[in-house]
Amino acid sequence: MKSYFPGVLCLLALMIAGPVRAEDPPGFHRLAIGEAAPDFKLPGIDGRDWTLTDFAASDVLMVYFTSNHCPVCHAHDPRLLALVKEVKGKSLAVVAINPNSPEGLRPDELGYSKYDDS
Repeated sequence: MKSYFPGVLCLLALMIAGPVRAEDPPGFHRLAIGEAAPDFKLPGIDGRDWTLTDFAASDVLMVYFTSNHCPVCHAHDPRLLALVKEVKGKSLAVVAINPNSPEGLRPDELGYSKYDDS
């Protein structure tokens, strides 16, 4: 008969450790739902820096976090491209934020800019 003790012990440890949360670093401000986002400045793959105020003319800003090495992100790229085409001319902007090196994302490979909806 198998011993269930190691499995039960691991499950118990996960149940105890699961709700533990790390402290926020000093100066960190957690946004409340509906609170305005702080302005940012991020480099775009088009060579310019983008800020939140660059999208102020849009009523809605969709922020999409992506990665060069994420297969799920690659699977969603065609849907994102379709959404960008669908909302073109409407008051919705789409910005994709990628933590990878800008050299890893070439605009000619994408067919659209991940930093703007135009």
